[in-house]
Amino acid sequence: MKLPEFLFHQLDDQGNSIMHLAAMNGELEPWRIPGAALQMQWEIKWYKHVKHSIPPLCFAHNNNKGETPRKIFKQTHEKLIKEGSYWLIKTSESCSVIAALIAAVAFATSATMPGGLDDKTGHPVLEDHIAFDVFSITSLVALCLSITALVFFLAIILRDAKNVNSK
Repeated sequence: MKLPEFLFHQLDDQGNSIMHLAAMNGELEPWRIPGAALQMQWEIKWYKHVKHSIPPLCFAHNNNKGETPRKIFKQTHEKLIKEGSYWLIKTSESCSVIAALIAAVAFATSATMPGGLDDKTGHPVLEDHIAFDVFSITSLVALCLSITALVFFLAIILRDAKNVNSK
């Protein structure tokens, strides 16, 4: 059911538009989702849904206190942002340990020759086997992907730790 457009232009007694009310939604917690990051994701989706559901001119309005909907959203979700950042840092720390272990194993496997080397020629013994090529390629791909994951997790930790410490 589509609501009449004039409803979106209405203001409450404090000058709040529908966007202000959608931004305040976090204080009420109408739906509880486990995990701060998932809760924040849902809150952002709801805010964007409301924003895209109304005519563009409706959300360019400040309330009686001079606050924009975006400012209210940041204020009402401050605790959730801190909890989400903490969760993201802890998860990234755990995942970076696993990524480092996988990178170490991938490095070890990419540096070894399955079957060893031929003493006379110095070439791998299994060089002509298709399994040797598959092993070589997959160990190189595993090394690249695990190092990439490790870099991403460390970047998340450094960025969020810097943001948490600066606040």
